[in-house]
Amino acid sequence: MKAAPTVAAPIELAPELAAVVNDAVEEMETLIQRGRLQNDPLRFPIAAEQVFLRAFHQVALDLVLRITSQRVAPVVVPDQEWRRIAVEMSRAGATSLDRMTRRMGLRNGLFVLAALLIALGAGACGGWWWRGAVPVVVGTRAGADRCEDRTDGSRLCWIPVYERLPSR
Repeated sequence: MKAAPTVAAPIELAPELAAVVNDAVEEMETLIQRGRLQNDPLRFPIAAEQVFLRAFHQVALDLVLRITSQRVAPVVVPDQEWRRIAVEMSRAGATSLDRMTRRMGLRNGLFVLAALLIALGAGACGGWWWRGAVPVVVGTRAGADRCEDRTDGSRLCWIPVYERLPSR
């Protein structure tokens, strides 16, 4: 069988790609020889694969050359168009900023209200716990003022004294 032609690669564009393609083509030729497929119709798909690899390498190089050789045309935008774009962007920004700050204000207000309710609830629960047991009236029945008539005709009253009993 004839020797497979090697792919020539430009030095500046991917020389390793040409080496990979050449190595793959040589490996296919070696497999055809090793498998004794010189007269077998199975060699035709392998040869087609070799042709495809060479063509793909050439297409890839042409594409890279075309992309690197293109120049971008400068885009000229008139000053009036820049001003119109700036006005529209500032108007859109102001509208979205107004809407966003309104939403954030409402959200922050709800957060503060929730924090105040939580703090109030925690204070009430903490005060209830810290207060301890219900106070006990010392001396008389609960809720009744203690009064005493004096010899000079006056009356002396005092309010009940509450004390916290020691915990057991």
